[in-house]
Amino acid sequence: MQWLIDRGHNAAELWGLMQSGGIYNWPQWFRTGDPVATTTHWTQRCWPDKSSPYGMNWQRHHGVTIMEAIKTGPAWYRVSSNSSDKHTTTAALAWIDCWSRSPDGTFEAPDCITQIAHTPLAGVETCSVVEEMFSLRTAYETTGAVQLFDRLE
Repeated sequence: MQWLIDRGHNAAELWGLMQSGGIYNWPQWFRTGDPVATTTHWTQRCWPDKSSPYGMNWQRHHGVTIMEAIKTGPAWYRVSSNSSDKHTTTAALAWIDCWSRSPDGTFEAPDCITQIAHTPLAGVETCSVVEEMFSLRTAYETTGAVQLFDRLE
């Protein structure tokens, strides 16, 4: 949406979508979310209600989506000018390090992040790597935080 707005598409619907915050509160998830705390089986964690897009937990467990969400705060900061939005990426990276970091220093990002952190049980989808790189670059461009660029390298 921000990309379209930056290119002159200022339709009220775009601004409305931007201001609605989407269907998920990523800053809150990155501060307190626990991908293994609820239910007992991974399919219940990721897809408990396949009939409703709002009932699906895949968004907060899907490796690619999580990597895309890294830039949520800095992208929204461009609209809100709220400095706390600017620093959401730090919380996102801390969440990834807590729940998705591999023993070798990389991260795991399968279709559904549900296993206990730091166990080499899953790999990473290439699209997760690409989305993390794009999100880190976007967050760096907005915040100027060098540690984001270091992580990108």
